[in-house]
Amino acid sequence: MGEFSRTATAGLTQPESWTIEIPVKGRGEQHLGILKNFVEAILDKKSLIAPAGEGIHSVELANAMLMSAFLDKTIELPLDAAAYEALLQENVATSNAGDEVVIKPDGVGELHYVYDLAPARVENFSKFILP
Repeated sequence: MGEFSRTATAGLTQPESWTIEIPVKGRGEQHLGILKNFVEAILDKKSLIAPAGEGIHSVELANAMLMSAFLDKTIELPLDAAAYEALLQENVATSNAGDEVVIKPDGVGELHYVYDLAPARVENFSKFILP
């Protein structure tokens, strides 16, 4: 899409696109199904359909996407946990969390939002979410 936007010769044009139909039976139980399976694994010793060992990969991917957005560059997997933690700590240290932000919607009164994210609460956050 970026290449198309850079090379388009007319405004408001669209790149070529097509529809691909992927047959799917039902919608599945999604998160509710995962939760039910978790309870069954505890109560009835059934095997998990989403074990934590697999879920950590999703967390790592999400962390890599965040890191990529922060640094505006491609991040290789596996994620460098120390670099990600340093990035989180840097953002906590420079955050204006806890500052009061006043928003005046259409000049009608004032809405006050106070964001409170104490560094102590996120100090070891990355240690819990990184492999």
